[in-house]
Amino acid sequence: MTEHQVIEKRCSCGHCCQVEFPKDVRSRVSYGTNIRALVTYLSCVQFIPYKRLTEVLRDCFGVKLSQGSVDNILQEMSQKTLSVYNEIRNRIEQSRVVGADETGENINGELHWMWAWQTTNLSYIYSDKSRGKLAIDKHFEDGLPNSILVTDRHASYFNMNVADHQICLAHILRDLTYLTELDTKQTWSSRLAELIREAIHKRKTELWENIDRISILERFENLLTTCTDNLHQKIIAILKSLTKFKEYVFKFLFDPDVPYENNASERAVRNLKVKQKVSGMFKSETGADTYCQIHSITQTAKKNNQNPFSAILAVANI
Repeated sequence: MTEHQVIEKRCSCGHCCQVEFPKDVRSRVSYGTNIRALVTYLSCVQFIPYKRLTEVLRDCFGVKLSQGSVDNILQEMSQKTLSVYNEIRNRIEQSRVVGADETGENINGELHWMWAWQTTNLSYIYSDKSRGKLAIDKHFEDGLPNSILVTDRHASYFNMNVADHQICLAHILRDLTYLTELDTKQTWSSRLAELIREAIHKRKTELWENIDRISILERFENLLTTCTDNLHQKIIAILKSLTKFKEYVFKFLFDPDVPYENNASERAVRNLKVKQKVSGMFKSETGADTYCQIHSITQTAKKNNQNPFSAILAVANI
């Protein structure tokens, strides 16, 4: 803590001269960049709710902040991170391979959605009332025309303007495992699962030029044209879905930069669920937006082997 005192002196002519406070001292109590960065870190990286955060600061550091001051600090940091946040979005838009996922969130009792868009070194997260294409268009008006988009089979992603798609095979394998257990008399789901695992294994272990892609695609086509007379309705449903998206199942065999699963995007939204589990819910859309914005900065810092607290501190010093 630093205490500033100003000295005043009355001149013989009667005029009172007073020294000015430093520019960053704007009120009787001003919190420095370290405190502001720590508040932001504890709230957005460690997911600590406002009330418990004020208790941590009081008990550990003797700093007595109100919950209102915590919110004011986060709003100020939100403004400072805006330019960096927009730059992350711009770089996502220019990336060749992008993963995306979305998850539900509770804002003051109402269902909203948090969207995560990520690459190997970028994370861009935002909140919206919609789970449809409208929520995408607000942030990516022109789509991702230069990107191969890796996602699940949520319809909104396939209405975007993108270079190409790869659907997440981890989702497909989980579905196929369930279908195999659901109907033990059929072998269609287990044969397709075996084919997908074989393709993934070849991608991991064989030389790129030695992968027999034609054979894999032919076997896949044969499975899609299987007679469905005796199959369970849920198996027929996934068969029809894969027929619709068949061009996007084995895209990873034709481009070494494209992953066969979307686990990175699922990890990107996992912490959003942890935040809600710890804090219960967001009280306002502004609070959710602030969290998403700062969380995008810290997650991008982690992906680039940077200390998230140092990244927040750098922004606080702007």
